[in-house]
Amino acid sequence: FNESKKVDSKRQNCRITPANGDELSGELNGMDEKQLTLKTWYGGELKINRDAIHTVIPGQSISNLIYQDEGKKDGWVFSNSSAMLNIAKLPNGAVLPPAVLERRRAQAEAASKIKWAYDNGTFQSNGSNAQIGRNFDMTDRVNIEFDVEWTSSLSLYISLFTDNLKHYSQGNSYSLRLSQSSAYLYRYESGPNMRRSSRVGTTHSYNMRGQPGKAPQAHISIRIDKPKKLIALIINDTKVAEWKDPGNFAGKGQGILYRSGTTGTMRLANIRVSEWDGSLPGKVDITGGNSKEDFVRLANEDTLNGKLLSITVYFLQ
Repeated sequence: FNESKKVDSKRQNCRITPANGDELSGELNGMDEKQLTLKTWYGGELKINRDAIHTVIPGQSISNLIYQDEGKKDGWVFSNSSAMLNIAKLPNGAVLPPAVLERRRAQAEAASKIKWAYDNGTFQSNGSNAQIGRNFDMTDRVNIEFDVEWTSSLSLYISLFTDNLKHYSQGNSYSLRLSQSSAYLYRYESGPNMRRSSRVGTTHSYNMRGQPGKAPQAHISIRIDKPKKLIALIINDTKVAEWKDPGNFAGKGQGILYRSGTTGTMRLANIRVSEWDGSLPGKVDITGGNSKEDFVRLANEDTLNGKLLSITVYFLQ
């Protein structure tokens, strides 16, 4: 989360699954009998011993970048959902007593001071209900990525394809509720004299373990396919949840809204939105493979067994 040199994270045309089940993405530079060379934006050029590799998936499409933070807060909307409450309006024209009205005004003023602060690409919350949102030129399939760090607990609401950048539940959107141990998804619909909300699918559990002596943090990727009405959650390169809405796609906007659900400090950094090719981390189908030989599955689903000698990559000028 410290200030760092801006790097090009766009070229990731290959996925590598080491024997321990993790996943790495980058630009494949080639492979010989001993090593595979992967150029990455996050770790430079990596040389990985072939004995440590389980699968190689080359030929991944390179995602077109829609947004990447450049140390500016242009376009972001800062708000607080509690401060939006109408402090004076009551049904049937009733009037609040002056003391109650003053107390509500004081509460609204205090709530308005709870916001996200922005500093060179990093957002930091100072209390519950603080919100930041922005519209993007999103396509039908997008990958929303960011890093999050928290102190006492993680409680983050992320509104997806929202048409309301000032309130997480008063618009047409999906709201992903994220903690360090579970995630669940809501859908919101809003119109003239109508507001509806409902759960999508089930709650998914996991465990985000932090490193001893360091503030817990994670890399979050939310991948959305509007035509398929599918939303997937990937944490630290591992898919932990997937939802498919049986109804119409609820999101009617182009916005993303982050809302803090905790009084503890949280920080967001490296927010990035890109087109998504539809691929998800997970096991690769090796049906028909021989455990004593290398196994290749072609794009047309034909398969080969044998010994893969090398991979040579040619770059066109």
